[in-house]
Amino acid sequence: MNIKNEKVRLIDKDMSFKDKLKYVTKFISNAFFIAILLTISLVALLAIIYVGDRFVNMNNHKKPIFGAYIIATPSMVPTLMVNDGIIVKRQKDFNIGDIITFDSEDPRFYGLSITHRIVHKEKLTNGTYVFKTKGDNNDVEDPTTVSINNVYGKTVLKIPKIGIIKGYLTNPLVLSICLVVPLFIIIVTNMGLGRKDIEVLE
Repeated sequence: MNIKNEKVRLIDKDMSFKDKLKYVTKFISNAFFIAILLTISLVALLAIIYVGDRFVNMNNHKKPIFGAYIIATPSMVPTLMVNDGIIVKRQKDFNIGDIITFDSEDPRFYGLSITHRIVHKEKLTNGTYVFKTKGDNNDVEDPTTVSINNVYGKTVLKIPKIGIIKGYLTNPLVLSICLVVPLFIIIVTNMGLGRKDIEVLE
């Protein structure tokens, strides 16, 4: 029995342009649908971890195990750019050089979360630590120290420019288009427009 090694074409060259267009559209819509399912699964897993951690640590006032923030100022350029997203992880200890996100005790930034680098670490007589921080793009250190109790976590992941996407997705019109158009494509391409039975010829 002779078996020929032939390349398998994703699209039959004899297909009409209309059929090729339908085939490609269906392929893209299915890939998009799979990507949505994987994203939802990942988000669900992270949500379970987050909720489980908050439940376990309900009474000890720990910060969430993970947090996500968008960089709003150029104080950490070039390490972190405006509109970069960061993921921070809760830790028991932090070291000089770590980039941390914290509640500032500076009255000028009351209620804001700041992301700067630790440049000095000091242990107090009660055993807790305080840090001096500085933005990589700033000429001077931050005027106030940061208690370890005010630190949300250390930056463990940077997602460049995701803040721009967030800005678009918070626009109701853009969000509607992003949801309705792919959904319409999926519905149309799954109405039997592009799928043909494959015949095996011997």
